[in-house]
Amino acid sequence: MNNWGRQVWLIILIKLFIMFVVLKIFFFPNYLKSNFDTDKNGFFSKEEIKIIQKKAFSNLINYNYFIHIITHKKKIKFRNVSDFNVYKKEDAIVYTFTLKPDIAINSNNETIKIAPYDQSYYIDVALKKRSLKFENTEGYSYSYRIIVDEQMAYYFDQIFPDCIVLTVKKAHADHL
Repeated sequence: MNNWGRQVWLIILIKLFIMFVVLKIFFFPNYLKSNFDTDKNGFFSKEEIKIIQKKAFSNLINYNYFIHIITHKKKIKFRNVSDFNVYKKEDAIVYTFTLKPDIAINSNNETIKIAPYDQSYYIDVALKKRSLKFENTEGYSYSYRIIVDEQMAYYFDQIFPDCIVLTVKKAHADHL
């Protein structure tokens, strides 16, 4: 490779370094780590978690917490959130919380679709099968499966989210 080619590659590498390292540090700092870990000890205290919940997490209600629930072809909105926690995992900030949708089971065979995703790609929303927990199930039987749902496609119908398809039935009196 001649001297001119080396100079071009050096310029390209310097530009890539500036784009991915310098710009990230100055223009895309980790907002939660830099603004809410006030004692810079590497984890969030109870007081820091309360501040994060109030100043950063509470706005997610405007996005329905990136959880899309459909029943009877209607989208369900969340109102009740509990058990909020936040922690650092490697280079990520992880929120954990419990959402309590207000869904009345009126029929003998109710199907509910639940899909966690962020259409803007700013948030990575992960579905973990072992983290599913159902409460207040007395008087009901239920089953669920996780599918890739083409009916909930987004981003120009190119992305298909993982979806929990939950089927709930009222239990008969003799099964209670």
